[in-house]
Amino acid sequence: MTYKLFANIYDKLMYDFDYEKVYSFIDKVYSASKLKNKTVLELGCGTGNLTEKLIKKFTVDAVDISLDMLSILSSKISSSNLRVFNHDMVDFKSDRLYSMVLSCCDSVNYIRSSKDIKKLFKNTFNQLEDEGIFIFDLNTEDKFISMENTYVDEVDDVFYVWENFYDVENKENTYSINFFVRKNNLYERFYEEHIEKVYSNKFIVDTLKSVGFKSIEVYSEYEFGMEINNSNRLVYIARR
Repeated sequence: MTYKLFANIYDKLMYDFDYEKVYSFIDKVYSASKLKNKTVLELGCGTGNLTEKLIKKFTVDAVDISLDMLSILSSKISSSNLRVFNHDMVDFKSDRLYSMVLSCCDSVNYIRSSKDIKKLFKNTFNQLEDEGIFIFDLNTEDKFISMENTYVDEVDDVFYVWENFYDVENKENTYSINFFVRKNNLYERFYEEHIEKVYSNKFIVDTLKSVGFKSIEVYSEYEFGMEINNSNRLVYIARR
């Protein structure tokens, strides 16, 4: 899924996502480490809402498969601390080693093959410096099961109908989204479909260990000390 027309209104729909909370969590993890290098690889950077915060402290390589998303990012951010790459994050390889690799906002859920999950984790491990940190999050099955089947909302000049279909057998959630974007006195309709895959906590931890990560911590909702059972979003910290 490449977020085609969705990219143009993505920021409006993410108005209630707390990027500051995510950044604060990441910064606390980095500050508590012994890392000195401040190079960060951000996988699935989208329109750069987290990137904007990261570049104030770190040198960032931002990767996304969607040119539309990256175009919006580039229109918002101009910094010598930023390099932007249009690439599939599963097999992205860089000329740098990083102190941290990040993948937030359920980007990893869009990887629907366990083989590709392992490939992503292995590539990430290889691109981290010693003691480097990989932080990413995943939407959980609990979230998809508890979501409303149909959600209707209006943000500024965008009206949308968001339908969720969770396939319990295949562990996949399909987002079916009809957008109506106001242009003058008319609305333009377009449709997108997104599919996210659910992975068990055990599978994720076992796969991280299998590629070499030696220390793995699991949190909920970018909060320290919060119970992870029945969490809607699990956050992983894996150390090389």
